Amino acid sequence: MIKWIPIIIMMILALIFGGIGIFFFRKNRRSQLCTQHILGTVVKYSTSDTRAPIVEYIVEGKKYRKALKYTVVITTSNPFNSVKTTSEDLLAPKLRIRNNSAISFNTLMQDTFPLGSQMNVYYRPDKPKEAFVERYVKDYLGTIFLIGAGIIIFTAILLSVIL
Repeated sequence: MIKWIPIIIMMILALIFGGIGIFFFRKNRRSQLCTQHILGTVVKYSTSDTRAPIVEYIVEGKKYRKALKYTVVITTSNPFNSVKTTSEDLLAPKLRIRNNSAISFNTLMQDTFPLGSQMNVYYRPDKPKEAFVERYVKDYLGTIFLIGAGIIIFTAILLSVIL
């Protein structure tokens, strides 16, 4: 009986990882229901290294806020880059930021999306809080957790064969 305890623990972990993975997959699917469009206003910027704009939008008299999201943010610093931070495409899912490692002023988002400017917001008609700004960015956490659950199950099966 004692030799089965690690396998039971691994199966519980696999269930937890699988549940989290399914949650994130369902969250990605819910974003497909964001069919209503509205123009929102840039009211501030996030405190993350991207300084992404936070957009306020009003649906049926109620205010909501969403930030522009990215899948991956890659920052490269080099003392020979320009002092002003640059990027190829600020609306691409992957953000590549180039800045000067010695002196850098990250006003890229503020220059491109100034306070008061308008951006597209897509939201769910039945749940306006569920929304995204400009374009949807897929979340890969569901895939990572489901792969983790698969690895744990595979390891548990191997362990049960060995025991």
